[in-house]
Amino acid sequence: ITRVCRNAPANPSSSFHEALQSVWFVESLFTLEENQTGSSLGRADQYLYPLYRHGIDNGAITEAEASELLCSSMYFAGYQSFINLVVGGQKRHGGDACNDLAYMIMDASKDLGLYQPALATRIHSASPQKYLKKIVEVIKSGIGFDDMHIKHMDRPTGGSRARAAGGFWTACACCSAWAKRF
Repeated sequence: ITRVCRNAPANPSSSFHEALQSVWFVESLFTLEENQTGSSLGRADQYLYPLYRHGIDNGAITEAEASELLCSSMYFAGYQSFINLVVGGQKRHGGDACNDLAYMIMDASKDLGLYQPALATRIHSASPQKYLKKIVEVIKSGIGFDDMHIKHMDRPTGGSRARAAGGFWTACACCSAWAKRF
């Protein structure tokens, strides 16, 4: 942890571990500032994925190590109340956003059995069957708060398509624009 904290969060993260530590620091500060009111880790499968993928591709981290770090991070986030974590959906400019990290987050949520952070899944008309089956698997595990947001992102009701596709949920069901919160 000491090595990771020498860089994170004062500087841009250079590893998946540093990115998770930065998210933890920032979320902890939000909690202190907001006094335990609802907040969101946003679409972690999207903003953490580049460092996760880079680490896997370069052999800096294995999937098992990444999963252990993710589980540790989610476990400690579970001590804070009313935190959402959103996975899946669409990319800002179209195309399915499901990736290996989305599935890892869903597995961690199911395996840890925590009700916080509350897992929210985004579904669209072209969501992969594998993803939909994983959602059912997670819900069947009985983790408590199961939240699905079904949205036809190809037909937004207001604002740009990119803004609609990039949004996430804070607190119980408040929609936030992608770039407006983090």
